[in-house]
Amino acid sequence: MGVDRFQAVLQSLVGAMAANLRMQPGQRLVDLACGTGGAGMLLARALAVYVTGVGVSATALRLAAGRVPEFLLPARRAQFVWGSLARTGLSDRYADGLICVDALGFKRDRRKTFEPARRV
Repeated sequence: MGVDRFQAVLQSLVGAMAANLRMQPGQRLVDLACGTGGAGMLLARALAVYVTGVGVSATALRLAAGRVPEFLLPARRAQFVWGSLARTGLSDRYADGLICVDALGFKRDRRKTFEPARRV
């Protein structure tokens, strides 16, 4: 059995994010532009937190929700909702931590793009 290079890189990235997030068990993490949810669910499991993935693709959100058991998370600890970087649909101060793994690289003004998420 070979090593999946993407998984190895993702796990390394998740380790660095976990150390920098400094979250406590039971807190809420938001994964913006979550895709199929991998990074957020790995962090949720590692940190014993709840994760809310936010994404624009209904297909990816369905896939993410279906993958929750693969990450050995109870269903109540992971949810996936439609939203964008600018309009998450989440209330103010909803989260204790926030990640955005890939999406900001495609934006010209990252600071301006990410500003609406700060209220979350």
